[in-house]
Amino acid sequence: MIADRLPEALRISAPEQMERGKTTVFEITVLDASGAPVSAVVPFEIRIEDPAFRPAEPTGSYAAVNGKARVERTGKGLKRTIGVGSERSND
Repeated sequence: MIADRLPEALRISAPEQMERGKTTVFEITVLDASGAPVSAVVPFEIRIEDPAFRPAEPTGSYAAVNGKARVERTGKGLKRTIGVGSERSND
């Protein structure tokens, strides 16, 4: 990773539980020492487990572009919004 400012902290917005059939949103922001998002692509992993401790969707690897990532789980598929204006889906 090449960045002008080093990552110092994470801001994570995620629900404690996911509800079947409802959209769940995860927002991850990688912050520098001043509290601003870093200007870099930062890889990260989300690990979600079901009640039996098995990996569940949306477990996987992602990237925070310009320090920001938003991951939405809707219905059967997963919609990834990576950075600003970049979207990918694996439905």
